[in-house]
Amino acid sequence: MSIRILFMTALLCLSGCTPSDYCDEAKRPLSDEELIAKVVSKESIYPNCCRVSRGNSLEVETYLKLSDTDSRKQEHPDFEYYENHLMVNACGKVLDTYGMQIKSIERPCWARKEKIERLSDKELVKAALTTAAKQMKLEQSVQSIEQFMIDHPSCCQVQRNIKDEYTPKNLTQARVEIYYATNEVHSNSDNDFLKIRVYFNECGDWGSMIGPSKVKLH
Repeated sequence: MSIRILFMTALLCLSGCTPSDYCDEAKRPLSDEELIAKVVSKESIYPNCCRVSRGNSLEVETYLKLSDTDSRKQEHPDFEYYENHLMVNACGKVLDTYGMQIKSIERPCWARKEKIERLSDKELVKAALTTAAKQMKLEQSVQSIEQFMIDHPSCCQVQRNIKDEYTPKNLTQARVEIYYATNEVHSNSDNDFLKIRVYFNECGDWGSMIGPSKVKLH
């Protein structure tokens, strides 16, 4: 074992090891570097590619570029990167995973200074509508999105700092709920509506979308 890994393990325990950090196979807690090496191939590791979150559970967060072929298969082909979250045990065994396709940016959110606080509610609504345009059968252009916002000023609700059991913990910074008529996107019908939820991470990147689902508005 390298001196660096021994040092990092010692530093981890000085900051407070918990039973969930202890790997029986290694007879000690694994360092962040070791956990990352367990779940990410050596060829995919680069500066700021990955980080480990510790707490009630262990999670390895990775940020990797999609191949051209994989990118074209995604719902948003112009989003070239993928943020993946792997829930692991203390020895690096993957227990669960979830992820999201994200924008073409060179650095992951935790390595950037841009934060969601810089975005107004109106900007978040515009970003959410752009993301959901295909599902809403809405033209994905700036003019069309802005016109929809003018025609339907009450279409969307913005919530920040979400605390519920359904939201991935990296997407609790903001959620935009979009409501639109089932029969026609630009209709003002009072009948059944569809709802789409769009979630954002701490940098204001779109991360996940749920819906559409039917709702009744009174």
